[in-house]
Amino acid sequence: MRMSYFELKRFINNPKNRICFIFIILLIFGLSLFHQLNNQSSDNVVLDNVRMNLQQSQQELEVLEQKVKATPSDSDLSEKLEDVKTEVDIMSKEILALEDNALDTFIDLEHELDLHRLQLISQKGSEEYQEIKTRIDYYDAVKSSGGSPSISINDTEESIFTTFSSMISWLSSTTFFILFTVLVSDLVSRDLESTQVRFYQLMGGKKVSQLLSKLLVAVFVTFFLTILCFLVLLLIKGFLTGFGIWNYPYLLIEGTIVPIWKIGVKTVYIFLISLIFMTSLGQLLSLILKKSILVIGLITVILTGFMTLSMEEWFQPFKAFIPIEYMGYGQIVNDSKYLPDNPIVIATIYLVGLSIVFMLLSCYLYKRYTYRKVGK
Repeated sequence: MRMSYFELKRFINNPKNRICFIFIILLIFGLSLFHQLNNQSSDNVVLDNVRMNLQQSQQELEVLEQKVKATPSDSDLSEKLEDVKTEVDIMSKEILALEDNALDTFIDLEHELDLHRLQLISQKGSEEYQEIKTRIDYYDAVKSSGGSPSISINDTEESIFTTFSSMISWLSSTTFFILFTVLVSDLVSRDLESTQVRFYQLMGGKKVSQLLSKLLVAVFVTFFLTILCFLVLLLIKGFLTGFGIWNYPYLLIEGTIVPIWKIGVKTVYIFLISLIFMTSLGQLLSLILKKSILVIGLITVILTGFMTLSMEEWFQPFKAFIPIEYMGYGQIVNDSKYLPDNPIVIATIYLVGLSIVFMLLSCYLYKRYTYRKVGK
C-alpha cells in the first residue's frame, strides 16, 4: 500500500503527466463542442437536400404528365406518375416540417417515404434496397426501444448516446493513444535515467511488487480520469439536451443493431486492457532501451506506422494477427469483416496474454538490473 501511494503521488505530480491530462481533457471537450456545432449546421444541409430532391421530382413529374397525356393508355406510365406524385407530396410536407423546426414530423415523413420507395424496388438484393431497408429497420428499432428517431442513423442528440458513440471513436484514435503512450510508457525508464532506481533498495530492493505498483497506478489513474471526463461530458450534455435512454439502438457496420450501453461497456473494457498492454510494453522497452524518449518514440512510430499501413488494401488480411488492431473497440467494429468471430475474446487473449509475457520479462530484467555510479 505504501509503495502504491508513493507511485501515485509521483505519477500525479509529474509535470509531463499533468500536461498530457490537460491535452486529453481539452481534446474530449473540444471535439464534443465541434460535434455539437457541426450537428447544428447539418440541419440546413438536410433542408437544402430535400429541396433539391423535390425540385428533381417535380421536373420528373412534369415530364411524366406530358407523356401520360400523349399516351393515356399506357398503364405503366400512369402508375409511375402516381408514385412520383406521392413522393412530391411527402417531400413538400418534409420541407414545411423542417422550416417549422418540427424534426419529429420530418423524421416520420422520411420513414413514410422510405416505405413507399421500398415497395417500388423490384431487386431485393440491390444496394438501394438494402440501404432503404436498413433505415427502416433502424427507425423501427428506435421506436420499439422507446427512443426518439433521429434524422440520420446513429446521430441522435441524446446525451447517453452521443457520449458513448464519442467514446467508440475517440478511444480508438491514434492521437489519443499517442497521448496515453506519453503518459504510461516511460515509468521505469524515467527512474533509470534519473538514477532514482537506486532508492528502491531502501524500500525493500527490486521486487516484482514495485513494477506492478507502477503499472497499476499508471493504468488506473489514466483510466479513471479519462472515463471521468466522459462522465462529466455526459452530465453536461444531459442537462442541456436530455439524457435519453440507455438502450438506444446503435447500428454496427455489418448491419447488426445493438443497444448503445453494450457498445459503451465493450469500449471501456477494450480501453482498459489496451492501457495495460501499452504500459507493460513500455516497461519492457524501458528496461531494454533505458531512455524515455526512445521508448515513447518507438511506441509512437509503431502506432502511426500501423495507422498508415491499415489504410492499404493489401494490408487488410494481416490486421487480425497484429495486437494493435485490437486496441480500440471502434477499430474492431470498423474492421469486423477482416477479423475472426468473437473479436472481444481474441482481443482479451491477445492483449492480456502479451501483457503477462511483457510483465514476466520485465520482472526478469528488473531483478538483474545493476545500477552503477559514474566512474565505477
